[in-house]
Amino acid sequence: MEPEDKEQVQSLYDLEEAEKAGGLTLIRALVCRSQYRLSGKVELLIAEGYFDVEDIEACIQTGSVRKTERDELACCIGNKKYEIQGCDTQGHLFYTVGKIITSSDGKLYFVITAHEWENNYV
Repeated sequence: MEPEDKEQVQSLYDLEEAEKAGGLTLIRALVCRSQYRLSGKVELLIAEGYFDVEDIEACIQTGSVRKTERDELACCIGNKKYEIQGCDTQGHLFYTVGKIITSSDGKLYFVITAHEWENNYV
């Protein structure tokens, strides 16, 4: 997203309202404000050129939650991991898994994994 676009989208996501709604609404608000972190695995995939961080952002902004799973580590808000399917910047199906965490900076969305969607995913 271009900087101007990000500012326009940020205004759509009031953080206080998003926190009340939770789930995908909160995830989108956090991503919109760049309040997210990437796992080492995701950073490596980006460094190797498989996709860009903008693809992750686009997926979350265009996607829907396919399912939630219990977080085995139990270190996140709601003890949930969110599987989100959306589109990357090129319009191809894309997939992310992440969780909402609390840090010293407040709430963040932590992206555990991300990649192009394959039809055999269940």
